Amino acid sequence: MKTWKEKEMTKLENLALKHPAYLKLGTDAPLAERQRALDEITEEILSWLMPEDLLDHGLEIYNETAEHYINAPEHQNITDDLILFMNRPELISGSSVLDLGCGFGRDAFFMSCSDRNFRQKMMMRISNGRTTLEKYFIPAKSFRVIGIDGCPKMVRTAYEKRNDLMSKTHFDFSSLFVVHDIHYFEQAGLLPFDGIWSCAALFTHTPRPLVGKVLSSIKKTLNDNGIFAVSYTQSFSKNTYNKLLLSRTGRIKYFSQPMASVIEDEAGNAGLKLIYQTQDDFNRENNLVAKNLFMTQFFQNKQ
Repeated sequence: MKTWKEKEMTKLENLALKHPAYLKLGTDAPLAERQRALDEITEEILSWLMPEDLLDHGLEIYNETAEHYINAPEHQNITDDLILFMNRPELISGSSVLDLGCGFGRDAFFMSCSDRNFRQKMMMRISNGRTTLEKYFIPAKSFRVIGIDGCPKMVRTAYEKRNDLMSKTHFDFSSLFVVHDIHYFEQAGLLPFDGIWSCAALFTHTPRPLVGKVLSSIKKTLNDNGIFAVSYTQSFSKNTYNKLLLSRTGRIKYFSQPMASVIEDEAGNAGLKLIYQTQDDFNRENNLVAKNLFMTQFFQNKQ
Protein backbone atom coordinates (compact mmCIF):
# COMPACT_ATOMS: atom_id res chain seq x y z
CA MET A 1 0.00 0.00 0.00
CA LYS A 2 1.29 3.45 -0.88
CA THR A 3 2.06 5.92 1.87
CA TRP A 4 0.52 9.39 1.65
CA LYS A 5 3.89 10.80 0.52
CA GLU A 6 3.70 8.55 -2.54
CA LYS A 7 0.18 9.68 -3.37
CA GLU A 8 -0.94 12.89 -5.03
CA MET A 9 -0.78 15.80 -2.64
CA THR A 10 -3.60 18.31 -2.27
CA LYS A 11 -3.35 21.79 -3.79
CA LEU A 12 -2.56 23.19 -0.37
CA GLU A 13 0.23 20.71 0.27
CA ASN A 14 1.76 21.29 -3.15
CA LEU A 15 1.88 25.03 -2.55
CA ALA A 16 3.17 24.78 1.02
CA LEU A 17 5.70 21.97 0.80
CA LYS A 18 7.17 23.28 -2.45
CA HIS A 19 7.40 26.89 -1.31
CA PRO A 20 11.03 28.13 -1.36
CA ALA A 21 10.85 29.28 2.26
CA TYR A 22 9.87 25.76 3.32
CA LEU A 23 12.08 23.84 0.91
CA LYS A 24 15.28 25.57 2.00
CA LEU A 25 14.97 24.08 5.48
CA GLY A 26 15.15 20.51 4.23
CA THR A 27 13.19 17.54 5.53
CA ASP A 28 15.68 16.96 8.34
CA ALA A 29 15.03 20.36 9.93
CA PRO A 30 13.45 20.24 13.40
CA LEU A 31 9.66 20.24 13.44
CA ALA A 32 9.56 23.60 15.26
CA GLU A 33 11.61 25.27 12.50
CA ARG A 34 9.45 23.83 9.75
CA GLN A 35 6.32 24.94 11.60
CA ARG A 36 7.67 28.49 11.93
CA ALA A 37 8.33 28.59 8.19
CA LEU A 38 4.82 27.32 7.54
CA ASP A 39 3.39 30.03 9.82
CA GLU A 40 5.23 32.71 7.85
CA ILE A 41 3.87 31.60 4.48
CA THR A 42 0.34 30.63 5.55
CA GLU A 43 -1.47 33.73 4.33
CA GLU A 44 0.45 33.71 1.05
CA ILE A 45 -0.46 30.07 0.46
CA LEU A 46 -4.13 30.62 1.27
CA SER A 47 -4.34 33.65 -1.01
CA TRP A 48 -3.88 31.24 -3.93
CA LEU A 49 -6.71 28.96 -2.84
CA MET A 50 -10.50 29.08 -2.90
CA PRO A 51 -12.60 28.07 0.14
CA GLU A 52 -13.56 24.88 -1.69
CA ASP A 53 -9.86 23.99 -2.03
CA LEU A 54 -9.54 24.15 1.76
CA LEU A 55 -12.66 22.01 2.23
CA ASP A 56 -11.38 19.43 -0.27
CA HIS A 57 -8.02 19.44 1.49
CA GLY A 58 -9.61 18.85 4.87
CA LEU A 59 -11.73 15.95 3.62
CA GLU A 60 -8.72 14.34 1.96
CA ILE A 61 -6.61 14.62 5.11
CA TYR A 62 -9.29 13.28 7.46
CA ASN A 63 -10.22 10.45 5.13
CA GLU A 64 -6.55 9.46 4.90
CA THR A 65 -5.87 9.78 8.65
CA ALA A 66 -9.28 8.71 9.99
CA GLU A 67 -7.94 5.68 11.84
CA HIS A 68 -5.37 7.79 13.69
CA TYR A 69 -8.08 10.28 14.70
CA ILE A 70 -10.53 7.58 15.77
CA ASN A 71 -7.97 5.84 18.01
CA ALA A 72 -6.43 8.96 19.59
CA PRO A 73 -6.88 8.80 23.40
CA GLU A 74 -8.06 12.42 23.64
CA HIS A 75 -11.00 11.70 21.31
CA GLN A 76 -12.62 8.91 23.35
CA ASN A 77 -14.48 10.98 25.95
CA ILE A 78 -17.15 13.63 25.62
CA THR A 79 -16.53 17.23 26.66
CA ASP A 80 -18.15 18.93 29.64
CA ASP A 81 -20.00 21.24 27.28
CA LEU A 82 -21.99 18.38 25.78
CA ILE A 83 -23.56 17.87 29.22
CA LEU A 84 -24.40 21.59 29.37
CA PHE A 85 -25.97 21.34 25.91
CA MET A 86 -28.05 18.30 26.84
CA ASN A 87 -29.21 19.95 30.05
CA ARG A 88 -30.66 22.98 28.27
CA PRO A 89 -34.36 23.27 29.23
CA GLU A 90 -35.28 23.84 25.59
CA LEU A 91 -34.24 20.24 24.85
CA ILE A 92 -36.37 17.39 26.20
CA SER A 93 -36.20 13.62 25.79
CA GLY A 94 -36.99 12.84 22.19
CA SER A 95 -35.83 16.21 20.86
CA SER A 96 -34.27 16.16 17.40
CA VAL A 97 -30.56 17.05 17.35
CA LEU A 98 -28.11 17.51 14.49
CA ASP A 99 -24.47 16.64 15.21
CA LEU A 100 -22.41 18.61 12.68
CA GLY A 101 -19.00 17.04 12.14
CA CYS A 102 -19.97 13.92 14.04
CA GLY A 103 -16.73 12.06 13.29
CA PHE A 104 -16.96 8.42 14.34
CA GLY A 105 -20.17 9.06 16.27
CA ARG A 106 -18.97 9.54 19.85
CA ASP A 107 -21.27 12.43 20.78
CA ALA A 108 -24.20 11.11 18.72
CA PHE A 109 -24.03 7.80 20.58
CA PHE A 110 -23.85 9.54 23.94
CA MET A 111 -26.87 11.74 23.16
CA SER A 112 -29.02 8.97 21.67
CA CYS A 113 -28.37 6.17 24.17
CA SER A 114 -29.79 6.74 27.65
CA ASP A 115 -28.09 3.75 29.30
CA ARG A 116 -26.29 5.11 32.38
CA ASN A 117 -23.40 2.63 32.31
CA PHE A 118 -22.71 3.34 28.65
CA ARG A 119 -22.66 7.08 29.27
CA GLN A 120 -20.59 6.84 32.44
CA LYS A 121 -17.66 5.30 30.56
CA MET A 122 -17.58 8.29 28.20
CA MET A 123 -17.42 10.92 30.97
CA MET A 124 -13.78 10.41 31.96
CA ARG A 125 -12.22 13.46 30.30
CA ILE A 126 -10.14 15.33 32.88
CA SER A 127 -10.12 19.11 33.11
CA ASN A 128 -8.96 21.12 36.11
CA GLY A 129 -8.09 17.87 37.87
CA ARG A 130 -11.60 16.37 37.74
CA THR A 131 -13.46 14.14 35.31
CA THR A 132 -16.71 15.13 33.67
CA LEU A 133 -18.40 12.43 35.76
CA GLU A 134 -17.13 14.05 38.98
CA LYS A 135 -18.54 17.42 37.94
CA TYR A 136 -21.90 16.47 36.42
CA PHE A 137 -24.74 14.00 36.82
CA ILE A 138 -25.24 11.50 34.03
CA PRO A 139 -27.95 13.04 31.80
CA ALA A 140 -31.37 11.42 31.92
CA LYS A 141 -32.50 12.73 28.52
CA SER A 142 -31.90 11.04 25.20
CA PHE A 143 -32.36 12.59 21.77
CA ARG A 144 -33.06 11.56 18.19
CA VAL A 145 -29.74 12.37 16.53
CA ILE A 146 -28.59 12.74 12.95
CA GLY A 147 -24.84 12.98 12.53
CA ILE A 148 -23.27 14.58 9.46
CA ASP A 149 -19.63 14.35 8.46
CA GLY A 150 -17.87 14.91 5.18
CA CYS A 151 -15.42 12.06 5.74
CA PRO A 152 -16.77 8.74 4.40
CA LYS A 153 -14.43 6.68 6.61
CA MET A 154 -15.68 8.45 9.72
CA VAL A 155 -19.32 7.86 8.84
CA ARG A 156 -18.67 4.24 7.94
CA THR A 157 -16.97 3.75 11.29
CA ALA A 158 -19.95 5.35 13.06
CA TYR A 159 -22.37 2.97 11.36
CA GLU A 160 -20.20 -0.05 12.08
CA LYS A 161 -19.90 0.92 15.74
CA ARG A 162 -23.64 1.55 16.02
CA ASN A 163 -24.49 -1.83 14.51
CA ASP A 164 -21.94 -3.58 16.69
CA LEU A 165 -23.26 -1.97 19.86
CA MET A 166 -26.87 -2.78 19.02
CA SER A 167 -26.03 -6.42 18.25
CA LYS A 168 -24.20 -6.91 21.55
CA THR A 169 -26.43 -4.92 23.90
CA HIS A 170 -30.04 -4.00 24.52
CA PHE A 171 -29.24 -0.32 24.04
CA ASP A 172 -31.46 1.80 21.82
CA PHE A 173 -29.48 4.18 19.59
CA SER A 174 -31.78 6.71 17.95
CA SER A 175 -29.02 7.92 15.66
CA LEU A 176 -28.45 8.04 11.91
CA PHE A 177 -25.36 9.17 9.99
CA VAL A 178 -25.01 10.98 6.67
CA VAL A 179 -21.98 11.74 4.50
CA HIS A 180 -22.23 15.43 3.62
CA ASP A 181 -20.08 18.53 3.82
CA ILE A 182 -20.92 20.18 7.13
CA HIS A 183 -20.57 23.67 5.62
CA TYR A 184 -23.34 23.01 3.09
CA PHE A 185 -25.50 20.75 5.24
CA GLU A 186 -28.67 22.64 4.32
CA GLN A 187 -28.44 21.00 0.90
CA ALA A 188 -28.97 17.62 2.56
CA GLY A 189 -32.68 18.51 2.90
CA LEU A 190 -32.94 17.61 6.58
CA LEU A 191 -35.91 18.66 8.71
CA PRO A 192 -35.62 21.47 11.29
CA PHE A 193 -33.98 20.49 14.57
CA ASP A 194 -34.52 21.43 18.19
CA GLY A 195 -30.76 21.54 18.73
CA ILE A 196 -27.55 21.62 16.71
CA TRP A 197 -24.26 20.51 18.24
CA SER A 198 -20.77 20.76 16.75
CA CYS A 199 -17.68 19.79 18.73
CA ALA A 200 -14.30 20.85 17.28
CA ALA A 201 -15.59 20.59 13.71
CA LEU A 202 -17.55 23.62 12.53
CA PHE A 203 -15.41 26.79 12.79
CA THR A 204 -12.41 24.55 13.45
CA HIS A 205 -12.01 23.92 9.71
CA THR A 206 -14.15 26.71 8.20
CA PRO A 207 -12.70 29.20 5.68
CA ARG A 208 -13.55 32.76 6.72
CA PRO A 209 -15.83 33.50 3.70
CA LEU A 210 -18.13 30.62 4.72
CA VAL A 211 -18.76 31.63 8.35
CA GLY A 212 -21.75 33.86 7.65
CA LYS A 213 -23.25 31.39 5.16
CA VAL A 214 -23.03 28.53 7.64
CA LEU A 215 -24.66 30.54 10.40
CA SER A 216 -27.51 31.52 8.08
CA SER A 217 -28.04 27.80 7.40
CA ILE A 218 -28.00 27.12 11.16
CA LYS A 219 -30.73 29.73 11.63
CA LYS A 220 -32.91 28.16 8.92
CA THR A 221 -32.43 24.63 10.27
CA LEU A 222 -33.30 25.38 13.91
CA ASN A 223 -36.82 25.38 15.28
CA ASP A 224 -38.01 28.47 17.13
CA ASN A 225 -35.96 28.89 20.35
CA GLY A 226 -33.72 26.02 19.24
CA ILE A 227 -30.19 25.79 20.65
CA PHE A 228 -26.96 25.81 18.66
CA ALA A 229 -23.76 24.96 20.53
CA VAL A 230 -20.38 25.06 18.81
CA SER A 231 -16.89 24.33 20.12
CA TYR A 232 -13.83 25.48 18.19
CA THR A 233 -10.20 26.49 18.57
CA GLN A 234 -10.18 30.22 19.14
CA SER A 235 -7.76 33.02 18.39
CA PHE A 236 -7.07 36.04 20.56
CA SER A 237 -6.10 38.19 17.58
CA LYS A 238 -8.05 39.22 14.50
CA ASN A 239 -4.90 38.69 12.45
CA THR A 240 -4.53 34.94 13.10
CA TYR A 241 -7.73 33.38 11.78
CA ASN A 242 -5.91 30.80 9.64
CA LYS A 243 -3.50 28.13 10.84
CA LEU A 244 -1.58 25.48 8.89
CA LEU A 245 -0.34 22.81 11.25
CA LEU A 246 2.22 20.07 10.70
CA SER A 247 0.23 17.36 12.43
CA ARG A 248 1.40 14.18 14.14
CA THR A 249 0.22 12.21 11.12
CA GLY A 250 2.76 13.93 8.88
CA ARG A 251 0.04 15.75 6.92
CA ILE A 252 -0.62 19.49 6.96
CA LYS A 253 -3.96 20.32 8.51
CA TYR A 254 -5.89 23.53 7.94
CA PHE A 255 -7.41 25.06 11.06
CA SER A 256 -9.60 28.12 11.37
CA GLN A 257 -9.17 29.91 14.67
CA PRO A 258 -11.70 32.76 14.83
CA MET A 259 -12.06 35.22 17.65
CA ALA A 260 -15.18 34.51 19.71
CA SER A 261 -16.39 38.06 19.04
CA VAL A 262 -16.29 37.38 15.29
CA ILE A 263 -18.57 34.35 15.61
CA GLU A 264 -20.88 36.24 17.97
CA ASP A 265 -21.19 39.15 15.53
CA GLU A 266 -21.80 36.89 12.53
CA ALA A 267 -24.34 34.84 14.48
CA GLY A 268 -26.14 38.02 15.51
CA ASN A 269 -26.34 39.08 11.88
CA ALA A 270 -27.91 35.70 11.09
CA GLY A 271 -30.52 36.06 13.86
CA LEU A 272 -28.92 33.92 16.55
CA LYS A 273 -28.47 35.26 20.08
CA LEU A 274 -25.47 34.33 22.24
CA ILE A 275 -26.75 33.07 25.60
CA TYR A 276 -23.67 31.45 27.16
CA GLN A 277 -20.02 30.67 26.48
CA THR A 278 -17.16 28.77 28.12
CA GLN A 279 -13.43 28.32 27.57
CA ASP A 280 -11.39 25.15 28.02
CA ASP A 281 -7.79 24.01 27.79
CA PHE A 282 -6.42 21.56 25.24
CA ASN A 283 -5.15 18.51 27.08
CA ARG A 284 -3.50 15.55 25.40
CA GLU A 285 -3.25 12.41 27.54
CA ASN A 286 -3.75 14.59 30.64
CA ASN A 287 -0.91 16.98 29.70
CA LEU A 288 -1.75 20.64 29.10
CA VAL A 289 -1.00 21.65 25.51
CA ALA A 290 -2.71 25.05 25.23
CA LYS A 291 -4.52 27.20 27.77
CA ASN A 292 -8.08 28.30 26.87
CA LEU A 293 -7.66 27.06 23.31
CA PHE A 294 -11.26 25.88 23.00
CA MET A 295 -14.23 28.23 22.99
CA THR A 296 -17.77 26.88 23.24
CA GLN A 297 -20.66 29.20 22.50
CA PHE A 298 -24.36 28.57 22.97
CA PHE A 299 -26.77 30.44 20.70
CA GLN A 300 -30.57 30.50 20.58
CA ASN A 301 -32.80 30.96 17.57
CA LYS A 302 -34.75 33.95 18.83
CA GLN A 303 -37.71 35.02 16.69
